Amino acid sequence: MNTVDPIFSDAARGDGSSGVESILDYLHDAAGFAIGIKPNVPLERALGRGALMPQNEEDALGQLKEAVAEIGCTVVRRGQSLTIVTDQDAKKQFLPLPQVPSGGNLSIRS
Repeated sequence: MNTVDPIFSDAARGDGSSGVESILDYLHDAAGFAIGIKPNVPLERALGRGALMPQNEEDALGQLKEAVAEIGCTVVRRGQSLTIVTDQDAKKQFLPLPQVPSGGNLSIRS
């Protein structure tokens, strides 16, 4: 089972609201996103980064993606849920599975 820390936990929040934290606050409060952060994400490295106050949801998502990319992480969106994971975890956990043809026969070629 995947575990994520809620964004408003002490580990995720810094002492003051700035940079990535203000973007996360905007996405949660104004845009209604549920936000989770995997425990191995070094978010504290991104929290101090300066960021402009987002103008809208798309702007906020773009700023967040840029900021977490700089620390080797990515944002996975599923509906109104955002999860911040390391790039390595994203490669392992979010690979699409092969589709089974309508005939029900799945052939594996090597």
